[in-house]
Amino acid sequence: LRFSLNNGGTALDYEIEHWDNTGNSYVWVKVPNIPQNSPTSIWAHWNNPAATDAQDANGVFDNNFLAVYHLKESGGGGSEFVDSSGAGPTGDGGAHTPDQANAKIGKGQQFTGTNADYIDLGTTLNSSFEADDTFTIHTWFKIPESSNNYEIFTNADWQSPYTGMEVPMESDGQIRLDLNETGSRYLRVRTTNSYEDDAWHSLTITSDGTGNDSTTDGISGINIYVDGMAVSTILDADNLLSTDDALSTTNLEIGARDGSNWPLTGLLDEMRISSVVRNSDWATATYLSENNSAGDPFVTFGAVGIVPEPSSLVLLAVGGLALIAMLRRRRRR
Repeated sequence: LRFSLNNGGTALDYEIEHWDNTGNSYVWVKVPNIPQNSPTSIWAHWNNPAATDAQDANGVFDNNFLAVYHLKESGGGGSEFVDSSGAGPTGDGGAHTPDQANAKIGKGQQFTGTNADYIDLGTTLNSSFEADDTFTIHTWFKIPESSNNYEIFTNADWQSPYTGMEVPMESDGQIRLDLNETGSRYLRVRTTNSYEDDAWHSLTITSDGTGNDSTTDGISGINIYVDGMAVSTILDADNLLSTDDALSTTNLEIGARDGSNWPLTGLLDEMRISSVVRNSDWATATYLSENNSAGDPFVTFGAVGIVPEPSSLVLLAVGGLALIAMLRRRRRR
């Protein structure tokens, strides 16, 4: 399998997340640039028996990614959740590994609160979430209505002094970003809308590092995007000391906090962390590519070309910066 620009020209980096010879396959392809409102064509090539595997997962994701987890693994204890960026730690499911499940893009993880499921990422990335750091967090979630608070992603202490970053869903379905110095000093921004509707949503949160600047309104430096659009937010608190950065020594976790506290009940797919502030175009393009709605497709598929070797399929991407290609097996006639 190969991907290229100009039908055999520039080779494109790709990563196969899931391959099914008889069904749908999911492949991540790095496209250098897609001009706004201008279609860009890339080609998929296959059926060359002499070709070797040329996947380059690290090449698909730019150097600003700190970690990329497809969350496709089947679990089974130990360090099984692989980072595709090549920069992040491997996630450890341990004794409370969530279950593999059908998700937004191929497979994801089903977290069961009663089992206190979570994925432990250790402390390697903790210095990336201080109040003066720039970062972007992106994931997909599907969470049913509940009266419980759930943690999606956090390294915050459960006990005093509660230091760290957290992205919880409150009991009313609102999503927050907290940067905690102590239990009384923290920056908190939350959405005005609720998203506990048992439907898939894309979530992107960015922070520009001004959260510990006492002269700056914290909300101006934080954006929350749901399904590719910036959503209305409320600043609940902004009283971090300008000399403190909310640095945590607690393990970073997906699906719970500081062990098994506030365990998530719901589905997650794709967890990505960047060291830069991704802009609104990135949030929109990422949502459109990964959602690829049948009514408004970001990626369309051309006809299969029958050539001596290899076979080719045109993938047409519209208006973004990256794409996930879902390939459907087609029979030759």
